[in-house]
Amino acid sequence: MKDFDFKDPIDFYVITFNRWKGLVYAHDFVQRSKLPISLKVLDMGSTNQEFWRQIEDLGIEVSYRGSGDIGPRELWTSGIIRDLGDGPYFISDADLDYSGVENNAFESMLEKGTEYPWFEKVGLTIDLQSVPIDKLGEQVIRRESVNWKIRFDHESFLAHIDTTIAFYLKRSSKFRLGPSLRIHSCGSVIHYPWFERESYLDEEAGFYWAKADRYISSTTGGLGYSKRAAVADVAKISLFMICKPLLKVPFLGFLVAKLFWSRKVPNTLPRKDS
Repeated sequence: MKDFDFKDPIDFYVITFNRWKGLVYAHDFVQRSKLPISLKVLDMGSTNQEFWRQIEDLGIEVSYRGSGDIGPRELWTSGIIRDLGDGPYFISDADLDYSGVENNAFESMLEKGTEYPWFEKVGLTIDLQSVPIDKLGEQVIRRESVNWKIRFDHESFLAHIDTTIAFYLKRSSKFRLGPSLRIHSCGSVIHYPWFERESYLDEEAGFYWAKADRYISSTTGGLGYSKRAAVADVAKISLFMICKPLLKVPFLGFLVAKLFWSRKVPNTLPRKDS
């Protein structure tokens, strides 16, 4: 594995809110990893008893337990991520199924992240091919397909990453949505809320959708794809295509990435005094 020599496991934070199936998937993913990983939970105010039973049964450490007064992005902007430890880390949402991802996925993200350190995040691709073809599924595909239009190299795409699943080489008190890499060569994760429908919600989904709001979950905030968003995506694709050659060169890569990351990204929850 190149020149990496990590004596201690790398932190893998899972941002949770009443999603317990994702904890089982994350735990299984860690157990078969070729890289030593320490699974930890950053909870955003979960109240479901089954969720906390799974935490206990799986023996997962809870590194942060919030009361629901901040959103996921404020884990960065409030300094929580930076204060939890030093060095690189992985982080993901808690609603992902990793059964289609290869055992070397953590290793692949780490290697790509250290090969191109000017990218803030290096993550995995998300399965779009299996999404149901209905009105909701078509909205998901239209909104997400922009992330698979620019191939960066033989194993990755150039795209934005929110909090889905990614490797971070450094800790920061800023949340960014600049250019990132999504690796497709080691399989895709399944974002299982895209498969949930009101007519057949299981216990977890029913509880989650009753409790979550648009500040906790972008999914519950609506999946509409406006003309304005479509125009913005076309502009983003064009800009990424122009910058792609520059992002492959060390000095220019750092410069271009820094220009992208200078844009302020809003928090997911309004301030208490607003």
